[in-house]
Amino acid sequence: MNTKEAEQFWNYSKKIYEPLTATFLFLQDRFGLDVNLLLLCFWLGKYRWVLTDREFLVLIENVMPCRDHLIGPLRQARRFTKKNDDIPNSENLTTKILSIELEAERLEQMILINALSKFCNKHTDDVCSEAELTVLNIRSYLKAISLEMNQEIKSAVEILINSTFVKE
Repeated sequence: MNTKEAEQFWNYSKKIYEPLTATFLFLQDRFGLDVNLLLLCFWLGKYRWVLTDREFLVLIENVMPCRDHLIGPLRQARRFTKKNDDIPNSENLTTKILSIELEAERLEQMILINALSKFCNKHTDDVCSEAELTVLNIRSYLKAISLEMNQEIKSAVEILINSTFVKE
């Protein structure tokens, strides 16, 4: 595993995610999209890489155990404690669970980088911008999970793209 690349992806993800948290969480909560895979679409676009839907399926298969048995239950526990004021010291517990959840998200990103190194094809066409390549990756991801780019998703993706890439 390339630890340096995983660290770079993590730092890049935080930079992209923090100002757009609400939009990423909307896509996660409304459509079941994996925020780390969405962030990977941006990462790939930055490095001019485009994945196929089959490659996204491989990535999804690689991270599924981590998502299902670690991140999902942690998120559920954090949201439960956050909503239940009758739990003693719930705010402190919520903060601790969030910290562990973020470490689990980081683990998922390491799994993605490791899996990615096995099949990622570099996009050599300089005609496409990073934003266009990112959208191509998002489309491949959606196709992999059999999700149509409906108007809600399209609008959210436009917010992410327009906020991330400076228009020239």
